[in-house]
Amino acid sequence: MTDDLPALDIIPSEPPLFEALGELLVFWNRAEHALQRLLYGLYEPKSFDESVRVQTLIVELGNMRLTNALTTIANTLLSGDDKEHVLHTVAYFELLRPYRNYYIHGIRSIIPAKSGPHGFATQTMAKGKFTWTRDPISVESIRTV
Repeated sequence: MTDDLPALDIIPSEPPLFEALGELLVFWNRAEHALQRLLYGLYEPKSFDESVRVQTLIVELGNMRLTNALTTIANTLLSGDDKEHVLHTVAYFELLRPYRNYYIHGIRSIIPAKSGPHGFATQTMAKGKFTWTRDPISVESIRTV
């Protein structure tokens, strides 16, 4: 049965590229956690039970729902600098999301190269029109995100 499985086109001896991807993933997780904490802080739970209920809901929100909730609260309940800062934070996070998806979901192969490890990020999208890309990536391109 296992002979029917396709071979993985990954060279496990390229730690600099894997390290850069790991750093990107941790950066993204920290940004996501910061938005969760921001939403929690805007709710201001008054008791332990309320805090647990709110946190239970927040940790189950995906990125889109998390940013939608923050945007709605900012536009409905906040004003002045508070509103501006929350909306700016959400806009920045949404700007980063396609890069995160590109690098985390798009890399399907890694090849050795004289100038260092390179991978190929392949992305297929169907948002209004069908697009397919295959781009070489490097440690430097990941770290510029």
